[in-house]
Amino acid sequence: MFGFQVAESLSSCRFFFSFVIFK
Repeated sequence: MFGFQVAESLSSCRFFFSFVIFK
């Protein structure tokens, strides 16, 4: 379960960074 939580956090970070870059 810990690995899944980390993966979700990384995905969220990537989405946030991509949003900032595209903006």
